[in-house]
Amino acid sequence: MSGLPINQGTEEYLLDSGYTVTGWSEFAALNPTFALVTETGDTKITMTSELMDDLKTVNDEVNDRNTYKRDIDTYGELEHWSLMSSGASGDCEDFALTKAQKLLGLGYPASAIKIEVGDVPDGRGHCWLVVQTDKGDMVLDI
Repeated sequence: MSGLPINQGTEEYLLDSGYTVTGWSEFAALNPTFALVTETGDTKITMTSELMDDLKTVNDEVNDRNTYKRDIDTYGELEHWSLMSSGASGDCEDFALTKAQKLLGLGYPASAIKIEVGDVPDGRGHCWLVVQTDKGDMVLDI
């Protein structure tokens, strides 16, 4: 999966489909101290078995404890980026943000954690989490 890294200081992103992603800047304005908002560095972390276990645990936990629901159905708008509590519902960017928050809570550096957006084969926009390692990027998705 290849996409545009969102938390790199840019305010808006235009996907190939023509869809403009604006939710990140709104999230950043509401959460100015969130580590992915304040840290725009770009590093890689060492791939270890502990990292692999943590990535699997976080991905599975967020996916299993939360329900996918489109922003339009929840908030009446196309984009509303937010962190989810356990048992809440959200869409792809909410899952990505929540996974990032959990990894940050485990001590992983924000500089190696990226929110990416892109178009999926059917033309819809999508968002996922990427952890940059010395062995390549690891994608956490729904």
